[in-house]
Amino acid sequence: MNRAFVALISLILLCAGCSRNKPTATAKRLPVNASNKAKDTLAYTYEGADGQINYTLNDGNQDHDVVDHITVDYPVFKSRTGLNDTIKQLVLGTLKDYGGDDKDTTRSLTERVKRIIKRNTSQPDTTDTEETQETYYELHIRVVSQGSGILVLETGEVDSGGAHPNSHTTYLTWDTKKDEEIVLDDVLVKDYSDKLAIIADKIIREEKLNEDLSEGDTFALNSNYYFAPDGIHFYYNSYEIKPYVFGPTDLLIPYSKIKKLIRPGSVLSQYIK
Repeated sequence: MNRAFVALISLILLCAGCSRNKPTATAKRLPVNASNKAKDTLAYTYEGADGQINYTLNDGNQDHDVVDHITVDYPVFKSRTGLNDTIKQLVLGTLKDYGGDDKDTTRSLTERVKRIIKRNTSQPDTTDTEETQETYYELHIRVVSQGSGILVLETGEVDSGGAHPNSHTTYLTWDTKKDEEIVLDDVLVKDYSDKLAIIADKIIREEKLNEDLSEGDTFALNSNYYFAPDGIHFYYNSYEIKPYVFGPTDLLIPYSKIKKLIRPGSVLSQYIK
């Protein structure tokens, strides 16, 4: 694998703080709140590709057998053009900085992913004899919940490069009836922002989530969230607001605390009792 490719992945993740029907056995599953799991209602299969390169490096004393590995997979839904196009953009957008600038749009997503992986596992960089550990990069898009007209996708990157393995996770919530993404503006009343921030701040202080923040950081609502049956989850990756040792942070705002902010008739109104 091109060493520059691995280094670039590591830098991006640190700054941010093969067709198959199921995920690969080696996939590192990122944690999801158990309360957000529901029975699937849309049919889909997993597609993707992987590749590896085996080579030998000498650190000056002895030879080392090295294996560099890349895995990419994602769901493909039956008869859901809008959702599948969005997933395609997620995949290609994430891989763009890693050589995913293939302009041949006539090729399928799987073919384009295979080309990207092949370019990055064809020639090893044997000039860096100090780096003799096996490396991996994984991109997994997962269906983490589905039901009641709401589907949640998790995009997770896992990278072994750098001082330690690192991961980066983002979420997208989809309206399965309208076949479009759901954002806060769609489900909350007009001018909700300040009121939601006040409620969130109270929860943050009560649960002491603002402890151990990185120097100079403040705990504010971000744009990485998803809608679950128990409330709105705002997800913060490692390094985003806290040092790596504390891991990611999940801020849950229960619907019971924002009843007056939920727009009547929206997909969230079903959770208001």
